[in-house]
Amino acid sequence: MLPPFMDSATAANAAVTAATEDAQAALGVGYASFGYCTQQQSGSLSPSLCERMMRCENAKEVQEIQVGLEQLVAEPGEFETWASAIRERTSKHSFKVEALKITIDMITQLAHVIENQ
Repeated sequence: MLPPFMDSATAANAAVTAATEDAQAALGVGYASFGYCTQQQSGSLSPSLCERMMRCENAKEVQEIQVGLEQLVAEPGEFETWASAIRERTSKHSFKVEALKITIDMITQLAHVIENQ
């Protein structure tokens, strides 16, 4: 149950940020080294996509979107919450076209992995 001051989008944003920070802390890395992608590189995402994600101007947001997408799969009952967090990041004025292309490729690759599980 959410505190009265926290709507589902705020909760999702907080959860994405916390999950991202937890992954970085576990690996001892920060956004600059894009540790979460490195952790997932061998399984979910191609090395070339991970490289594009690291070089992207919106690397932080792309990493948070990756976490959100993985949570969509892990918690389908929370679809609205995670979809809202992803939508918020992709609709920012500062979110570049290249970052959107990376996000689309990430969705495609993750969908392929899920389909083959």
